[in-house]
Amino acid sequence: MSGFFSTLWQRFWLRGSQFSGRYDRLDALYRASDPWGLDNANERARFVETNRRIEQRFGKVGHLLELGCGEGAQSLVLAEVCERLTGLDVSTRAIQRARARCPDAQFEVGAGEDIEALFPGQRFDLITACEVLYYSADPAGLIASLQSMSDQVFVTVYDARFAPLEQLLNGSGWEQLEAIEEGDLRWICRAWSRKAADSDAN
Repeated sequence: MSGFFSTLWQRFWLRGSQFSGRYDRLDALYRASDPWGLDNANERARFVETNRRIEQRFGKVGHLLELGCGEGAQSLVLAEVCERLTGLDVSTRAIQRARARCPDAQFEVGAGEDIEALFPGQRFDLITACEVLYYSADPAGLIASLQSMSDQVFVTVYDARFAPLEQLLNGSGWEQLEAIEEGDLRWICRAWSRKAADSDAN
């Protein structure tokens, strides 16, 4: 499928998917490889900038969970800022490709809302949710699930889709980080920590 028609099909298929919880639509995208167009120099530069935000705010991370890892394009870069990487995605097809791309990492199929059942008894030093919150039917519930498994959460959101999430990501324990900019595009970055949330409560 050509890039032009692939983009048209993607936009049609995702129409109405935001804040719907229709993860089956996301899985269907992976019938073709790299449906998001992430395997290029511009996206890698954005991933590097994401790493820089993580290092500046959290330092070297022990065990990192990447929510919405897809085929592992960003996983390769995130592995540079942690000692151990686990990726989670709703698409079986994507996870199969991620395992081939990043054999040293662990990858599981599932939704972030089910994180406690998927990783019983585990804790993560940091959970990242880069450009995935707007596909959940309940972003607040999803964030709460992530916070139940880690004392630190890092989120990026495409600027044009930030408005419905602004109140949620400006709440207790959240910190605004430097935005990532690539040409005319901009991604909002937020960090949450339990320490900051406890401080806000006091």
